[in-house]
Amino acid sequence: MAILDIHFWPIAVRLAALYIFYLSCNLGISSTRLQGRVL
Repeated sequence: MAILDIHFWPIAVRLAALYIFYLSCNLGISSTRLQGRVL
């Protein structure tokens, strides 16, 4: 289980960062349609 925790936390942090970045892009840049370039 310790190995799973060691591998899980970096992935969880990365997914959380990507999710926050995705939300910030949708909220801040949706009007200019720039998320297509980011993705």
